[in-house]
Amino acid sequence: MVDAWITIDLGSAYIIDFLELFNTLNAQYFDRGTGDFRILASNSVTQVGNLNGNISTLIDSTLLAEPRIRNGYHNGPLNAQSFFVTNTSTFRYLQFRADSVAVGGVPCCGSNVYGLNEIRVSAVPEPTSIAIVALGVIGLASRRFKKQS
Repeated sequence: MVDAWITIDLGSAYIIDFLELFNTLNAQYFDRGTGDFRILASNSVTQVGNLNGNISTLIDSTLLAEPRIRNGYHNGPLNAQSFFVTNTSTFRYLQFRADSVAVGGVPCCGSNVYGLNEIRVSAVPEPTSIAIVALGVIGLASRRFKKQS
């Protein structure tokens, strides 16, 4: 059973190129990071929230636990873990769903205490949006040239 999720509204539909995820940990016990996870995508927040309708699974993978560095404490920046997306459809809503905990030591708080520090999304606007912007730039450029004549 999935116990934790985060839904992200990108504000518009985009083609998702890749995602960078930064796991987290409780330095004292070296736990609480996410292990197995999925990234789901849809153009309806209702569908992605209830897992109904037209939903795509962009990524179904595992995050590595953050390494212990020295004396049981993490001593530096968290590591980015990159996941490339092959689906070329456009999506507005992404949902990160944690399925298990990445435990590198003895868990302090049980099996369902998930953590994630950051998600970075690399996205490209849908082709229609790119065409509209290109037409606008062409229009502005042609207007500028007409004023100079």
